Amino acid sequence: MLINAGDAILSIEDHLKGKILITSEVVPIVQAESADHLNMLKISYIDNGSGISKENLGNIFDPFYTTKEPGKGTGLGLSVCFMIIRGIGGKIQASSEEGKGSTINIYLPLTTQVANGETGKENSDVNDG
Repeated sequence: MLINAGDAILSIEDHLKGKILITSEVVPIVQAESADHLNMLKISYIDNGSGISKENLGNIFDPFYTTKEPGKGTGLGLSVCFMIIRGIGGKIQASSEEGKGSTINIYLPLTTQVANGETGKENSDVNDG
């Protein structure tokens, strides 16, 4: 995510004004759109780079898809991220506007470690002792 955000910033006219913001928050399932977990961790990567065109936005998670010039990228970074995140029950979404930047939101399921070592759904009654 950071490499792509950095590349997007370097492609704008005044790349010294480029910014990348990473935020995280716990969101309820309604916002995360998952019925499997009570809450999800939302991690957002926000940049003010060149943005992604509407016609390219729908393809960015496809394997080997890249808009970079030859030799600058394989098109595997976001595809691999997508597969890993989805494989653990998460979700990844992208939004962008050309000339204004992009936002990648990742939603990861939250679980807790219960006393006997099993991983279970989030539980506010877990005993730490």
